[in-house]
Amino acid sequence: MSTSPDDFNTLINRFLETLPPGLESFKKDLEQHASATLKHGLKKLDLVTREEFDTQRRVLQKTRRMLEMLNRRLDELESKPNNIPSKSSRTSHPLSKPKYQPRSRKPKHS
Repeated sequence: MSTSPDDFNTLINRFLETLPPGLESFKKDLEQHASATLKHGLKKLDLVTREEFDTQRRVLQKTRRMLEMLNRRLDELESKPNNIPSKSSRTSHPLSKPKYQPRSRKPKHS
């Protein structure tokens, strides 16, 4: 169920209509206070609209489908023995060797 500001105004107005006649003078103050309090309370809840929720749900569903497809593809590739690189090909990559070779320390003479 989506709730719009008009729905809240209607709710507040219905409440105000039920006030006894002696409290009619406080109606405007009560209306402003109730509206502000309700809006503040709802803001604290950090709610999203139905449209935003549905959009995020579609994005999540698409992402899950993509992840499942990529996992299946990875499983296929890993199950083929020819696709596993040999140890020599992995170590021959320029980034696999450290560029900095530390020098050996010579003992100090006392």
